[in-house]
Amino acid sequence: ELFSTLDTLRKERTVILERIEQLTRRLDKGLLDKVLGHVRVLRPDAPVDALGVTNVEFALAMLLELEIVSMDQVQPFLLQFCKLDENNSGRLCSDDLHLTHTMSTDDARKLRSFGSSRYATSLKKSQTLPAPPRAELLA
Repeated sequence: ELFSTLDTLRKERTVILERIEQLTRRLDKGLLDKVLGHVRVLRPDAPVDALGVTNVEFALAMLLELEIVSMDQVQPFLLQFCKLDENNSGRLCSDDLHLTHTMSTDDARKLRSFGSSRYATSLKKSQTLPAPPRAELLA
């Protein structure tokens, strides 16, 4: 049992040291490329441009990079976001809540379905898709 405990402690120590190394690491091209790669997977329908990534994108990309979370754990929340984003703006706000209560059930279902299918399709194809106008979705 002693050897088993020592082996477990050694593995835990290795993980902790790897995390410390990442937290004290300076931004270099390799790290930036990895972060940008994760962000492209997280937001396949939005270009990663010269403005770079936000603090939240960076934090989530680092959690993925350090394997603290996996994409399988994150994707359900991204899909849920698409379903809740009633106005298809890419942000959740009071407009989404208002639309939920004022739209017909069928129109809301079409809009939600489009958001999730658009995200799923763009994840599979890794392509940039422009958001169609709301009227086009409800036609």
